Order: sequence, then structure tokens, then C-alpha cells
Amino acid sequence: MHRILIVVAIAVSLTLIPACGGPSAIPARETAMYPEIEPRDPASITRWEASEYNAWRSKIEVVEVACFRDKMTEKGHSEAKPVPIEICNALDSGITAEQRAALRRFKETESELYAKVRTAIYAEYRKSYSTYKQAWSLGASMFGGDQADINAVLPKIVKGDELDGLVSFGTVYVLPPKDGVVRVGVVLRCPWDEEHGMGVVIANGEVERVGDEGVVYSLHLAPTAVGKRKM
Repeated sequence: MHRILIVVAIAVSLTLIPACGGPSAIPARETAMYPEIEPRDPASITRWEASEYNAWRSKIEVVEVACFRDKMTEKGHSEAKPVPIEICNALDSGITAEQRAALRRFKETESELYAKVRTAIYAEYRKSYSTYKQAWSLGASMFGGDQADINAVLPKIVKGDELDGLVSFGTVYVLPPKDGVVRVGVVLRCPWDEEHGMGVVIANGEVERVGDEGVVYSLHLAPTAVGKRKM
């Protein structure tokens, strides 16, 4: 119960300290009732693509992924598993050649990209840590809680592996071409900001932007439906 109240306080307190670099004002699109995609079931993919939850009129491509799935670890996972990836704006007009090339590069360089993304996540966390610590501490003082509650979801980086097992990979998007570049957006879930999560944008094999999930969504048109797919 304490944690629930603290999370509520964080949502409020982060809006009170915008100068400290809190999350952007991208509205959360999480919903409890959301059709899951079973990667091995083409019928479930077809149902999702035709549903109102397909906010960006995406086609689903199922890709064997070893790193960008489930919990973040130091080097990904030893076994690749099928993961549904959203190819945005492709449902009606088809997947462009540029998007297919970007998806192919993503698959071929996954482990290299993963190392860069993980480094960027830790760097962003270190940069934002004091802001979140202030917000969580305020929540604890308002609603009750102790330092152990905070440390469990907002660890101080000492060894460089503290976020492994806490951060989970969500949806991977292959965005439409923009300025001649097809970007890949990765949305993640993190316990210290369950509303806004994290987002990483990859362009030309490098991390271009990292922040909350809004850095991914802001690169695309406003979604036409409320909700986002969980993985």
C-alpha cells in the first residue's frame, strides 16, 4: 500500500520540479485490458493489426530476438525468441524498402546495438537519479515509506549492474522514414517511473535520443487510439 501511495506522490511531485529534468508531458497510454500478441499465432497478429489498439496502423513482423526482450541483462539472453515488432504506418501501404533494410540491420547488429542502448540507459538514469530520488523521498514523507522501499526501485549505481533485472524491454518500433533516416524506437518499463517508462531512439546504428517513452512517441504522429502493446 505504501508503494502505491508513493507512486502517486511521484506523479504529482515530478510535475512540481520540471526544472530538474523530470519526464516530459507525454500522456501515458497504458491500459490494463489490451490484446496480447502471440508471436507464433498468425491469427492473433491479424486480430491485433485489425484492432483499435493498432494506434499507428502498424504491420507486425516477428523477429528472433536475444537481447531486446524481457528483463535487461548485461549482455542480453543466450537464447533468441520470437518477438513481435511494429512496423509503423505499414498496414495500409505496406512496409517500405527502407523500413525492411532498417529491420534487417537491427537483427544483424542486435548485440552491438544492445550494448550501446544499455550504456545509454545507465547514463540517462545517472543523470535523472537525483530528480527521481527527490520525488520518491517526497512521496515517502507524504504517505509513509522508508529508504528500503525507495532503494528497491531506485538503486544507486555503484557496480554498474543495478538496473539489470529492473528494466524490461517493451515494444520495438520501426518508424517511417524521416529526413532520409529510418529510426528504431525502443520503449522500456522501469519501476521508478511506471507512468512514463523509458524510451531509446536508434538512428544509423547509434543511440540518437534517450529519455522517457515520449522520445519515441514524439517522432511519430499522435496515436489514434489509447493503449500500447505490452511484451
